[in-house]
Amino acid sequence: MSNSEDKNANNLKDVVVGYEPTGPYGEPLTHFIRKKKVKLIQINPMHTKRVKELDGNSPNKTDQKDPKVIADIIELGHALTIVQPEGSAAELRRLTHARERAMRRRTAIFNQLQDLVFVIFPEFSQVFKDVKTRSARFLLENCPTPEDIIKYKLKNLTITLRKVSRGQLGEERARELYAAAKSSVGVREGRQSILFEIKEILSIIETTESFVTEIEKEMSHHLEKIS
Repeated sequence: MSNSEDKNANNLKDVVVGYEPTGPYGEPLTHFIRKKKVKLIQINPMHTKRVKELDGNSPNKTDQKDPKVIADIIELGHALTIVQPEGSAAELRRLTHARERAMRRRTAIFNQLQDLVFVIFPEFSQVFKDVKTRSARFLLENCPTPEDIIKYKLKNLTITLRKVSRGQLGEERARELYAAAKSSVGVREGRQSILFEIKEILSIIETTESFVTEIEKEMSHHLEKIS
């Protein structure tokens, strides 16, 4: 039966479809229903929770209870209008979400990196407070253990730090790191496995940052279209 036949059979002026957003699950259905001759609205999940607490003094979700609660909220006039962007606006929304997810992954992987470095070279974090810096990441990629730092020699370490940091770091920081390496209490047993993981994490970080850069380029492209 079509929407028009439903309306006529039940003596209705309009057909209203209301739903509570459930992550990605309802989105395909939303796009499908929008093409029909119905009014589509959504309900704030917080509203359904509060109404359920009043109706039966329980916020628990049940298949029998939820549809009635949603219908009651619609009747009270507390539904929300659905705004579904199209074209570049839709692309921009997706890209924004993708960037947010990538940045969360980046933060989590940096935390893992710091934990692993602390096991094999705990003094490293005293010299470099932030492993996100270009200099810290270069050292972790090329000479991640105290022994590597010592073999690198103080003079070479100074030259490298000055170059990688673009002049911001030099002999003073190199001496701090060199002294820390000589007196390090880092774990040696099982260290190769940790180094293997550190190498992989650094690769993931680089890939993630490249991805974020590409996302931002795409965002700029679509922003130009919108403006």
